[in-house]
Amino acid sequence: MDDVVADAETVLVMGSALSGRRRLLHQILRTWGMTPVIISILQPADRLRQVHSQLHDPADPPTSETVVAGATTDRSTGDSNCPLVVDCLSNTFGQSPTDTRRTKYAQHPSNLTSIGTKFTEVVTERSDEQLAVGIDAISPLLQYVSAREAYRFVHLIVQHAAGASWPVAATLDPTAHDTLDSERFISIFDVILETRLTDEGDQEFRVRHPDQSAWQPI
Repeated sequence: MDDVVADAETVLVMGSALSGRRRLLHQILRTWGMTPVIISILQPADRLRQVHSQLHDPADPPTSETVVAGATTDRSTGDSNCPLVVDCLSNTFGQSPTDTRRTKYAQHPSNLTSIGTKFTEVVTERSDEQLAVGIDAISPLLQYVSAREAYRFVHLIVQHAAGASWPVAATLDPTAHDTLDSERFISIFDVILETRLTDEGDQEFRVRHPDQSAWQPI
């Protein structure tokens, strides 16, 4: 996989639940070797950082932020690969956390304007740094907005990242949507990976585009 994604500018990981697509996303971000900035639709920042750290090395101490009385306290280990996060979920719990340099809190997964604004803040604050962008995931957005709106949003994020010369990786569950809705996102990305869960319970992936490969373990 490293050979395929190392020089890629944009990567889309497509797979059903439990197939390993999110695990693969974190591996790709690690492969790029840059500080990740992840738009997290499915997990609050604290949990996402734990997952990212543990997938790299189960012995790594988690890096997180704790929300206390409406304020957010950074507890960073100093790991340069610890993700910056646009957290789209915490505000839905009624916490009203305060933005920090490492975490921006969007209003809701349905509020694309808020998510885009928080991502732009990261771009502005970190414009002199080399980062890698993750979108986890596109599929939940399609529960709140039309496929056209989600497409335009993802395309805009990719354009912003390209302007800063940052690579982008995203995940999508093609089984959760109409085929046409899923397929429209492919045109945004240079490399397409697919994941699957085998009958034996193993997670595998293959390259779908540009050159299809054989299935192999994640």
